[in-house]
Amino acid sequence: MKPNARERRVLPILFLIALGAMTLLTSCGGGAPAASWFGISVGDDTVYLAANEQVYALNLESGAEFWAFPLEPDRLTGPFYATPLLTEDQVVVGGFGDGKLHAIRRDGGTQDWAVETGATIVEGAVSTDDGIIVGNGKGEVYLIGSESQEKRLLLQADGAIWSTPLLDSDSNRVYITAMDHHVYAVDLESGEQLWAFDAGGALVGAPALSDGVLYFGALNSTFYAVEAEGGEERWRFKTDGWVWGGALVDGDTIYFGDLSGKLYALDASTGSERWTSKTEGGVRITPLLVDDLLFFGTREGKVYAVRASDGTQAWALSLEGPVFSQMVIEDEYLLVSPHNAKVQLVALNPESGAERWTYPRREE
Repeated sequence: MKPNARERRVLPILFLIALGAMTLLTSCGGGAPAASWFGISVGDDTVYLAANEQVYALNLESGAEFWAFPLEPDRLTGPFYATPLLTEDQVVVGGFGDGKLHAIRRDGGTQDWAVETGATIVEGAVSTDDGIIVGNGKGEVYLIGSESQEKRLLLQADGAIWSTPLLDSDSNRVYITAMDHHVYAVDLESGEQLWAFDAGGALVGAPALSDGVLYFGALNSTFYAVEAEGGEERWRFKTDGWVWGGALVDGDTIYFGDLSGKLYALDASTGSERWTSKTEGGVRITPLLVDDLLFFGTREGKVYAVRASDGTQAWALSLEGPVFSQMVIEDEYLLVSPHNAKVQLVALNPESGAERWTYPRREE
C-alpha cells in the first residue's frame, strides 16, 4: 500500500526528534558540548573536521590543530553534522543548530559569510559554477550564489533532506534524495523538476551515479537501480535491514551496507548478489575502496577492512564509540570519528589498522 502524505512525514519527524534528543542529552548539565556525528574532509594536507559545536583544521600527518571556528564552542552556531565542502579558499559547512551555511577561510578560520536556510542542515553541500547547493530539514534545496550569497529555491520536497545533493555536470542536473521517499531530478539551469521516483521508504544516503544509472538504498530494506535520464526503475534488491548510507560503484560491482550489519556486493547490471559479509553492528556509512580493500565502520564501534573480491576480512579494529560519520582515506591515513568518544578523530594505517594519531591526543 502506498503511504499517504501524512505517513511519509512521520518517519522524518521521528528521526528529527531522535536527533534533538541526542543533542539535548549530550549538551545538558555542566556546560557539556552538544554531540553530533562528525563531518570530515581533506585538502592540501589539512583535515577539516566539523565536530560538535566547532569546525577544526588539523595537520594530516600529526593531527596538530591549526585553528577552530568559532574560537569557543557556541550552541547558537552548532552542533555541526555536515561534511565540510572545500572550495579554493573556503570551508563551507552547514549548521544543524542555526540552519546557516557558513563559509570559513581555509587559511585562518575566520568567517567570510553565513546564509540562513531556515531549517537544520544535516549533510554537506555541493559546489557548482554558479554557487553552492544545499538541502535542509524542511525539504528545501537552495542554490546559493558564491559571490552574492543570494538564494534560489531549486526544490521543495515533502520531507527533510538529509543527504548531499548529487551534481551531474555533464547533464547539468542535480539528483536529490529526500525523507519523503522520493529521489528528485532537477535541471540546474531552469530549476525544473524533471522527474521523481517513489522508493517506498525514506531516503537518507546520497545516490551514486554510474553509466547513466542511479544507485541508492532506502529505509524500507530495499536497494534500487534507476535510470538517470527518465527515472525508470531498472532493478531492485531486498536487503536484510534499512539502507542508510550511500553506495560505492567500482566497475560492474556495487558495494553498500545496511543496518542489519551486512555489507553487500551486487552486480551493477542485474542487481544479483555476488557476496555478503556479516559484521558486528549496523553499517550506516558508504564504504571506501583502495586497491582491493573495502573500509567501513559500524554502530558497534568497529572498523573493518575486507577484500573487495570476496568479502573476506583483512583486519578489524574496535574503537571507543559507534562509527556514524563517513570515513575518509588520504595518502596513508584512514580517518575515522567515533561517536561521543573522548577522541574526536582517529588516524589509522589502512594496511594494518594501527593507530597513527588521535585528536585530541590521548592522555598519557
